[in-house]
Amino acid sequence: MAITIGMNIAALSAQRRLADASSDLSRTFERLSSGQRINRASDDAAGLAIADSLRVDSRLYGTAVRNVSDGISLIAIATGTLGQQGSMLERLLELSEQSANGTFSSAQRTTMQREYAALISEFGRLGDSASFNGIDLLLGGRGGRSSQLALQAGIRGASSSQINLATSDTGTLSGNIDLDQLKTADWNGIGGISVQDNFDYIAFAAGNLTRSTIFSAFQDQVFAFTVTDGSGQEREALVGLQYGSFFDAGTPASIGFHVFLKKEEGEGYVSSSSNVSSYLNGSSSLNAQTGKLQLSGPLEFAVDGENLSFDFRGLTFFSGADTGRASSSLELTGIESVSRALDAMSVVRTRLSEISGLIGSFGAVESRLSTSLSLLQGARETSLAAEGRIRDADITSESARLVAKQILQQAGAAVLSQANQQPALALQLLS
Repeated sequence: MAITIGMNIAALSAQRRLADASSDLSRTFERLSSGQRINRASDDAAGLAIADSLRVDSRLYGTAVRNVSDGISLIAIATGTLGQQGSMLERLLELSEQSANGTFSSAQRTTMQREYAALISEFGRLGDSASFNGIDLLLGGRGGRSSQLALQAGIRGASSSQINLATSDTGTLSGNIDLDQLKTADWNGIGGISVQDNFDYIAFAAGNLTRSTIFSAFQDQVFAFTVTDGSGQEREALVGLQYGSFFDAGTPASIGFHVFLKKEEGEGYVSSSSNVSSYLNGSSSLNAQTGKLQLSGPLEFAVDGENLSFDFRGLTFFSGADTGRASSSLELTGIESVSRALDAMSVVRTRLSEISGLIGSFGAVESRLSTSLSLLQGARETSLAAEGRIRDADITSESARLVAKQILQQAGAAVLSQANQQPALALQLLS
């Protein structure tokens, strides 16, 4: 090999090898410090694309797991409420059975009726208040509310990613009414009645208007409300369901409902739905052919300075005869008499069966969600593992590489030092 002073090829080669070893050592340090094999696209472009796709899937699976967990929480609230309502219905059935026994006096049945009415009120309150994240769970189909909830349990945009949960209405005034059983209210023979302004409302003289009179006139098909007037005073309002003429003689009222407002003891008014615009902001529709009665609110009632309001919230009742479903409106039931108690038993049993069916439906969906939750958790773990196999560094391999590159770097530095001394031989030959 010739000795030259123009080019030190050995030194240049040693320098290049030392630079390569230092660069490899730097990348090894980066992998060990980050724990990732791929730190930039140039490390493995195809692997990075696949790993990023798997990371997106794993994050979506994580969101789906939270969605399903929220769905299970929602169902837990709904089934818990339905369970309490079922317990109330069992107590209502006990009271109905007890009142149907002819051994009790009217005063004793009145005491039972108070508990019965309180339980019905609480039954409706529970259904009205059951909610999750502001979603009413047990008012399905009422007032424009959806009768189904779509729970996102997958990561794709297709409908197959959703589990649909059918909701129902167990709130206040919920249930079915058999329209074939609605009777015409007959006020003939009751003294002290005066008709005002073309039957817009009917006034009752003091002493002639009682709660029992209203219930009797409407064949016990009456809803009872506690409403508050403008001065903050609580009053009782009764809504009687009626089908046909309001009076046997005179101008017939519209098919629908009538509101009774109790003003003082034995004194009050009945407003006919024939002139809804005068006293009611809401509306009513009753169609015996389709078997549907719909009451919409809020309703405002104003007669002789009495201003009260309450809200029907767009309730719809279906005819048991036309739809094949028995009457199940608890608010129309009572146990003040043996006959009423017997009727109440039938309605409560029907409602109890409906509640049991709802609990079963919710339970079936919860079972599906629990299965989906396990599958989603497994899919998320699989996606994370697959991403890790592509993206994560093999610490054992990188540690061995670290030692090798460090040795190469040190050797390269030593060789470069020796190669740089070769041109000095030429000076010795010239001396």
